[in-house]
Amino acid sequence: MTFRNVPYIILIFFLLCIIHCGNKNIPKGFTINIGHFNDTHSIFHGTELKIIFNNKEYYNRAGGYLKLITEAKKFHKKYKDALIFCAGDIFQGSLFYTYYKGMADISMLNFMKLDAFVPGNHEFDDGFLSLNKALKKRTFPVVLSNVTLSSTSKIITQVFRPYIIKTINKRKIGILGLLTPDTQCISKPGTEVTFTDPIKTAKKIVSLLQKKKVNIIIALTHLGFKRDKKLARDVNGIDIIVGGHSHTLMGDFSPLGIKSYHNYPVVIANKKNKKVLLVHAWHKGIIFGKLAATFNKKGNLIDYKGFPSLLLDKTCKSKNKSDSKDIVQKNLCTTIKHNSSTTVKITQEDKQAAQYVASIEAPIIKQRKQILAIAKDDFYHSYLQLKKSKKTSALGQVITNGMLDYMKEKKYKIDFVILNAGAIRTNILKGPISLALAYKVLPFKNQLVIMELSGKEIKKTIKDALHRVFSGRGVGAFPCVSG
Repeated sequence: MTFRNVPYIILIFFLLCIIHCGNKNIPKGFTINIGHFNDTHSIFHGTELKIIFNNKEYYNRAGGYLKLITEAKKFHKKYKDALIFCAGDIFQGSLFYTYYKGMADISMLNFMKLDAFVPGNHEFDDGFLSLNKALKKRTFPVVLSNVTLSSTSKIITQVFRPYIIKTINKRKIGILGLLTPDTQCISKPGTEVTFTDPIKTAKKIVSLLQKKKVNIIIALTHLGFKRDKKLARDVNGIDIIVGGHSHTLMGDFSPLGIKSYHNYPVVIANKKNKKVLLVHAWHKGIIFGKLAATFNKKGNLIDYKGFPSLLLDKTCKSKNKSDSKDIVQKNLCTTIKHNSSTTVKITQEDKQAAQYVASIEAPIIKQRKQILAIAKDDFYHSYLQLKKSKKTSALGQVITNGMLDYMKEKKYKIDFVILNAGAIRTNILKGPISLALAYKVLPFKNQLVIMELSGKEIKKTIKDALHRVFSGRGVGAFPCVSG
């Protein structure tokens, strides 16, 4: 039999099959490259991170804005049409915020050429007007779908956009923003600002975007990991969720002695049994998340890859500071090469951004040098304080004891003091306690309030706090008590 006897249509089909089968590595579909971070909490130069290497403890100054900017610029250079997102809580956590009220944080985000930012609850800690003032310096869109302002509707449309549509290679990508409604009570947005139900809001925005012929939709959220999972299951049409709020670490960093309980990305099936990709990037700029998602013409997810990068400084220190530095760092990188989904980046601070920070840092350095007291021991803090897990908060006890003593010195009749564990943000180690450290420990402007409560009301208060903790709405609600 020769090809002369084969109908032309069959011959063409046969040739197409040969071409297709012989080129399996040809990319299919449309790929979006997403870089993201969340919950930086005004950390500029990084934060101390404990890592375990050869059964020994080392400390590295990891993360921070200046390293994030380096990674963001590299990501933009590698992927021309990259999307970079911040999932909220850039405010609160260092003297930079205390002194500059978010202006310096917004400047850091400007260096990264963000595609979208969703505010976190801490962005509202000094009220909406303070946030609005800081945001006037931004060079990126702020996306927040589930917010309303009662008497300043013109302002809200100027500041918050319910969604944006990005066009890449003639493909439309819809981006919506969602913030936890708990912001109303855990922050200070003011009485004119209200937050609507994120699930109901997301359904409306998704429907609106679909009517505009958008078939790839990303939810940029500050809801927390558990609420993000519910969002993925309950709202059809969302393809990717880039989240924050719960400080969730994803990816395998066990070779460094760092625990994580989730893959990167987490894959969830919605009600139509379609895959939704969910990513978070821990906190303090330690992780720069990298997600590549590929879609077909109909907007269906057909492939994905995830690479959460841990941003470390080039040197490590042990407690006795006698170990080799550079060789330790080199070996750490080699140790985790077995896991292709996880990367360690030895990251330098961006020079351009570092010059800007140096130009505004003088008053911060002055406050760092002001010594308030000397700690004669280490005082550690744990949000979740359970006998079973042997986790306690010596620092929480010291602070609540101090609150109680202060109130009694002022001749107030106080039976006990209660403070949510989330108000305390870091440990105090043996040695000098500077003004800067004091602000890091208690960065929020919380005020002591005296209340008369019945036994029934006290029981309900503690019960509600514990329910919040164990329902996944935030371990920061765990009560520290003295009295």
